[in-house]
Amino acid sequence: MRMEKVEIAQYSEAERRKSRKTARGETEPSIEGLDFHIKKELGEDLYLFMKKKIEEDALYNYEIANILNVSSRFIARLKETFNLNNTRERFARRFERTYGEGAVEKFKTMIESPDYSLSDVGREFGFSRQYAWHVYQKIYGRPYTEIYTKKRHARKKRRLDEKRKKSKRMKTLMSVRGKLKSIGLASDIICRQRTCMLFSSGLKIALKVSSRPAWINDKQYFHFNNVGCAVEDCDYFICLCRDNHKNIHYIIPKDAMPKSSLALLNSADPRESKYAKFREAWHLLAGTSLS
Repeated sequence: MRMEKVEIAQYSEAERRKSRKTARGETEPSIEGLDFHIKKELGEDLYLFMKKKIEEDALYNYEIANILNVSSRFIARLKETFNLNNTRERFARRFERTYGEGAVEKFKTMIESPDYSLSDVGREFGFSRQYAWHVYQKIYGRPYTEIYTKKRHARKKRRLDEKRKKSKRMKTLMSVRGKLKSIGLASDIICRQRTCMLFSSGLKIALKVSSRPAWINDKQYFHFNNVGCAVEDCDYFICLCRDNHKNIHYIIPKDAMPKSSLALLNSADPRESKYAKFREAWHLLAGTSLS
């Protein structure tokens, strides 16, 4: 955008008396006098002119000062007078003008995530770690140490949760493995993401666990899904319902297992649910072998 200077005409004696001298001894116009000449030259008042240059054009003080042929200190006084000192919004507009639309939101999403460091964010935008720290302060108006502490605690909590989850899963696997061993089936365990498979005598057995039942019409249902484990890839499914530290197992053949999801009601009898007959039905696996 081409910036045209506004020529300041000769002032009247009254305007001179209202003018101020800078530290260099240069005389600057009064706000009232400058407002008069902005209206005369551009057809808009000084407030709207300043608001446009700050909020729409996102110009720095020295750039506006160069247009008006005044000092940067005078522009700072104007901004304070007109209450146009929202530096955070102005910086955000300049940031998006440089790095593209949506850049501020992208920066916020990354910098608030425990998975990204200052260096990661800097690499994504193409600037240094130090400048990422500077951008954070400009956008949020507070030091980075605050969010850094929160992110560190979040990472620590996530590691502890994963450790506890793995510990619970291993206990469950060893318990099921013990059950299989008691009916004469030795087994090997392979875990992939959310699914654990037990291999025993040529059988492929998927273990599913539900420990957060949902109440529907005063009845407690345990929900299971087949994410990461297709029905046709397994011979049996062991669906474990963990209720008040009590484990209830359903031994379901693949032919009876739904392809997407399953809801089990522990209190149901065979007349209420077709899956009741599979409750603790370890005998279905006893003596079964595909080898």
